[in-house]
Amino acid sequence: MTIHFERVIGKHEGRSLRRLGHWFLRDKPRGQWIPEAVGIVHAYPPTLEAWERRQACGYALARLVYAQPPYGWKGTKKELLRLRAKARGRAAAKMEKIRMAIKFEDPRAEKAIDTVLQILELKDDKGQHIHGPKDLIAAARLLCDFTQPKPVTKNEHVIKAAEDWLEGLE
Repeated sequence: MTIHFERVIGKHEGRSLRRLGHWFLRDKPRGQWIPEAVGIVHAYPPTLEAWERRQACGYALARLVYAQPPYGWKGTKKELLRLRAKARGRAAAKMEKIRMAIKFEDPRAEKAIDTVLQILELKDDKGQHIHGPKDLIAAARLLCDFTQPKPVTKNEHVIKAAEDWLEGLE
């Protein structure tokens, strides 16, 4: 797959420069184009447009990895993409209800809950979950941690009962 991917977008387009581990990039901020690195770092994009194209290729590669079927999936990828589109629609309806109940301060938390809802809603045509029970339980636990209030722990002091017992001994 790597050879085909390199043939399509160029030899260094899909590779992250952080993985190259260049000394010049170690203390630089991530996620932005650094024009000073153009002549120093091998295969660094010479323009901002080339850098943005490389970033987009990395995101496309991440989407390609996400499109891999879950472990044990016996259907085709087309079926999986169709089922994921259905799950995305069901999750969007539930996400609207959650948005009304909870005000999100961080958009990443909203995206995380949306992804968890998609995992929980992903079912095949027979209504069975595609992901295994471990994944479903982990996703449900994560969703509950985000949405449900934590119970207040009561810290009852039993010192008074112990003091009363000691007074009874005298």
